[in-house]
Amino acid sequence: MKHYVRIHYAEPDLGGELLNIAELEDVTEVECTMLRMIELDPAETITGIYAEGRVVGRANTPMGTVPHPDSYGQFDGITATRISRDEFEGLWQEALHKLGLPGA
Repeated sequence: MKHYVRIHYAEPDLGGELLNIAELEDVTEVECTMLRMIELDPAETITGIYAEGRVVGRANTPMGTVPHPDSYGQFDGITATRISRDEFEGLWQEALHKLGLPGA
């Protein structure tokens, strides 16, 4: 099953935060693979993307598996909000266009 989620990571001790919008796919009941990701800065400006094992722009490479979105509530400093597939696809097209990539 696929999940579309907006993930906000805050690390107050380091004074940092990270915002990702991701397309995830179940691996197990507690883990997912990140298929595509849009990374944004704190002002919500698109800075980069991740897809098919490749980063374009300024984005972090995700781990091989990530926690299932239903489990994010148990982690300090992480909040997750589900979005629709259409919302994700619209943002993905915006990111491709901004980064000058085909498919936009």
